[in-house]
Amino acid sequence: MKPSAAPGAGAGAPARTKKKSPKREHAPGAAEQAAPQPLKPRRKLFAGLMIVFALWVGVLLAMYFTTVFPARGVVEPPASNAN
Repeated sequence: MKPSAAPGAGAGAPARTKKKSPKREHAPGAAEQAAPQPLKPRRKLFAGLMIVFALWVGVLLAMYFTTVFPARGVVEPPASNAN
């Protein structure tokens, strides 16, 4: 019995060679065209985000002064077992 060969690997099959791909050269003006354009300032968006940030900080301060700040000076008396 003959050993089975892999498909396409017969005795008369040509050997596969790895072809090298040619190096890609960049166009001389490609670096000039790829320069990014700066973003335009958006004053309304900036003002809106600053208002939202100020409200957020205000809410955090309000929560701090209503919960943590009043309890910072409270000292509980020690428990006595005199009874």
